[in-house]
Amino acid sequence: MFRLNINNSFMLIFPIIIIAMIFTCANIKAQSINISLANAYSNHPLLFSERIGDRVLSEDVAEALSGWKPQVYVDGSMGKNIVTTKTSTASKTDNNLPVSVGIVISKKIYDGGKTNQNIKIADTKLNANISKLAIIENQVLLSAVKAYFNLLKEQDLLDVAIKNKDVIQRQLEATKDRFDVGDLTITDVSQAEARLSDANANLVKAEADLNSAKAVFFSDIGLEPDDVFYPEDMPVIPQNLQSLIDEVKKSNPNVINARKMKLIAEEELKLALKEMSLSVDIQASANQAWDPNTFFEEQRYFDVSAKIKMPLYKGGKDKASIRKFREKLNKSNAEIDDILRKEAEKAMLIWNNIESLNSQIAAFKSSIRANEIALDGVVQEENVGARTVIDVLDAENELFMAKANLIRANINRYIANYELLEVIGGMTARGLDLPVSSFYDSDEYYNKMKELSGNNDMLLLNFLDNN
Repeated sequence: MFRLNINNSFMLIFPIIIIAMIFTCANIKAQSINISLANAYSNHPLLFSERIGDRVLSEDVAEALSGWKPQVYVDGSMGKNIVTTKTSTASKTDNNLPVSVGIVISKKIYDGGKTNQNIKIADTKLNANISKLAIIENQVLLSAVKAYFNLLKEQDLLDVAIKNKDVIQRQLEATKDRFDVGDLTITDVSQAEARLSDANANLVKAEADLNSAKAVFFSDIGLEPDDVFYPEDMPVIPQNLQSLIDEVKKSNPNVINARKMKLIAEEELKLALKEMSLSVDIQASANQAWDPNTFFEEQRYFDVSAKIKMPLYKGGKDKASIRKFREKLNKSNAEIDDILRKEAEKAMLIWNNIESLNSQIAAFKSSIRANEIALDGVVQEENVGARTVIDVLDAENELFMAKANLIRANINRYIANYELLEVIGGMTARGLDLPVSSFYDSDEYYNKMKELSGNNDMLLLNFLDNN
């Protein structure tokens, strides 16, 4: 009895296990929008390139920091001297092999703040590049979104084209049967054949468009398309137009980058204003020479000196540099205003497009319902002779066009919502919470660079960042 209960329980649970396994396998095989975007984020070569550029600029900061560090180098020489001395009574030739080794140490003491300003410029350029990386990330992920949804669109359009061709094929067969019994004319058959040719042409185009969409999908996402499907929800976007514009001003990556570029111009102007500053360097050197000449067998010397440099006149180069960077700063201010206007305009256009698409989708759904009713009525009327074959074919074509229009409008609405997310800087791996193994951290390499530079450089960078 106990064994029977086990078997009965197993027979009840077994179908559930099988169904769960089927759904699990389907989910593993299926490519969701987030899985596709995660792959684009992790493997896109353009993002790799920009991240490398980010690390290059981190090294520019390290290079600027080296301006305060002592410079040490060793020099040496080796040669052969032959000196012949002649007098009225004798001639003498001396051979010596001079060898010398020396070390020179130099250190910058003061330069009017130019080195610190170069460090701030390098640091500001790094921050600007991080904002540029955000622009590229938004663009790459938006391109991946478009590739994903365009593939869905072409798949759906192909399905509709196949069904439309099958319907017209059946209509042609029915028309031929009625022609054979004398119920219809050769004109009716020719009209049905013409519509079937059009349907075949639409089908061929739909297949070609799908193959093109697959190629774009692989290029932008880096995966072969396999069982893509519509996401359950639209991305979260601002609730009204004013909130959208406010978010654009605050978070648009192009606006943020323009503001970072303005900071670079400000720091470069500060550097230009310091070009006529006093500079003080110290230098120490030591040298050991063997057999330097015919008089000494060995020679040593040690030298310490201070070098003071005060520019008085540079031919107007310093003044021209100041004027140049002031104009560059003015240009940066104008560019910020221009980018703000363009990005706000872009956001408003996308917002209006979404509202238009919502209305279009509702209209196309109504059109499909009406065309289905109309087609059913036209077919019945054609059966009793009140309509012709061409009327049926026209009704079928109108239904086909309405379905295709609904597919396009629905896909365009998905893409427009993601475009709106991109214009407020939300098309990032973190913003979308993509399932990636790790998010790229611009500060990771930068912090390693600071650790390699030493504690003093870390303190200096922190001081300059706060001043």
